[in-house]
Amino acid sequence: QEKPLIRIGEGSGEVYCKHKELGCAWEGENSWDLEQHLKDECEFVEVACEFKAVGCSASLLRRDLAKHGEASTGEHLQLVCKAFASMRAELEENLREQRATFEHELRERDKQIAEMRYQITHLFEHMESHNEEVLEQKQVSESVTSLSLKRLNSETAYPP
Repeated sequence: QEKPLIRIGEGSGEVYCKHKELGCAWEGENSWDLEQHLKDECEFVEVACEFKAVGCSASLLRRDLAKHGEASTGEHLQLVCKAFASMRAELEENLREQRATFEHELRERDKQIAEMRYQITHLFEHMESHNEEVLEQKQVSESVTSLSLKRLNSETAYPP
């Protein structure tokens, strides 16, 4: 990286643009100002076309950027349309993949739900069967208790 041209004299510390020989008249106070000037303003800095992201490979001086934009409008429009079509195709493919994934997951969930319903139905059947057994045991127990009480009453009954 080239060093900035610095004019030294009588307490002055002005910094000139490194493109002064090409015609840049910028002057600043320090090298930070120069860095900002070169980064954002200098018309003699080489920059990429604003349509680089969509495929324009032009690299030119900042001062020529507007002329390039006007002269290349048709090319830039084609590049943008091509990039748009590519992004659309990519999005459509991503949507197809996501849909297939979601449909697969949905089928798996449906299988899990069906299995859970089967298990719940089986548990209810088991509970009903168990309830019937408990009721039968209760009836037997009540009968035994009733007979035992009758026997106990008859054994402890006093003759008249």
